[in-house]
Amino acid sequence: MRSILVTEAHPWPPTGGIALRNAANAAALARLGPLAIVGVGDRLGSHSASPLGESVGIGLGHPLNNDPHDSWRTRPAGHPSDGRWDELTERRWRAVLRHWRPDVVVVEQLWQHHALESARSAGAAAILDAHNVERDVYAAVADAAHDDGMACEMAERTAILEAATLARVDQVWACSMPDRDALVAVVPGLNGQVVPNAVDTDALVLRDGAPTAPHLVLTASFAYPPNVDAARATLDEIFPPFLAAVGPATLSFVGRDPPAWMREIGRLRSDVEVTGSVASTVPWLHRATATVVALRAGSGTRFKVLEALAVGVPVVSTPKGVEGLDVEPDRHVLIGSTSDDLAAAAIKVHRAADPDLARRGRERVVEQYSWSAVTTAVTAALGPLER
Repeated sequence: MRSILVTEAHPWPPTGGIALRNAANAAALARLGPLAIVGVGDRLGSHSASPLGESVGIGLGHPLNNDPHDSWRTRPAGHPSDGRWDELTERRWRAVLRHWRPDVVVVEQLWQHHALESARSAGAAAILDAHNVERDVYAAVADAAHDDGMACEMAERTAILEAATLARVDQVWACSMPDRDALVAVVPGLNGQVVPNAVDTDALVLRDGAPTAPHLVLTASFAYPPNVDAARATLDEIFPPFLAAVGPATLSFVGRDPPAWMREIGRLRSDVEVTGSVASTVPWLHRATATVVALRAGSGTRFKVLEALAVGVPVVSTPKGVEGLDVEPDRHVLIGSTSDDLAAAAIKVHRAADPDLARRGRERVVEQYSWSAVTTAVTAALGPLER
């Protein structure tokens, strides 16, 4: 089977949730036959260390500017993603299709939707890999923005675009069964498959022993509004009672695009660390008492949860933070619906109330959220499709 994965950029080495999902999917596709990874943006990146067999990287060279002048608002069917595609990009894309002759084209996220129509015209099965249910994500952002006109219009346009895109694909991949059901409900009869988010459990090193000092960690991209909301709740509502109960401790926000208020807190407080982008979150996870996932909005499933469990770090989360993952409260993770509950759970972890919690969590990730699990899911999803 010849396939193309359309991404913003080559996902290797993978950093951040988007690249981690793309890397796992690319590895699965490469096991089934020749793979081309087409980066829409002008930053294809190096894949010399990629374990993806005979895959090749192709760049279309379009700046990912997301229509910076907001001209999309003047067009009835406009969307910020229109800034990621133009006539030159389309000509280059069609040339790639003619040369590669794919059986399957997998397009990552709604933002690369422009690639789907030509893929179908070229005779390939067109698949949208939906990292999220985008209408839900942007509806939550609009609600949090309190009647901000731009945010509300963005939510409306994204819902319209998502429905139109789902109506013209041969298959959609979702991260979880709840997401799959939400997407299929938009277009009855849509071929929806679950391809789980996953981590390379062979590459993630299980930590040796417990941390030496109390340390809470949130790993995230802080360009994503629900993660910023979770960070604020952790700082203002969870960390203070944790400090009061355990004594001196550290809170680390690890990930790209920290907002100005977070960077300022990191400068002013010695017990709050703000790293910005890092090559790997593992060193922070290895020192963590727990990963705190105080998410109250969002879609998809959380790599921050899978990575923490894979290296043997207990996870303290809201129900939303582990939504879509097959994990059991008090067996694989600790769940709290309120900030007080989450603080109490973090204190419980610090006091080692259940020393086997982390071990059981890692076992669940290895069983269901490893790269081998993704290969099984992708193979099953593509089986019924014909060129």
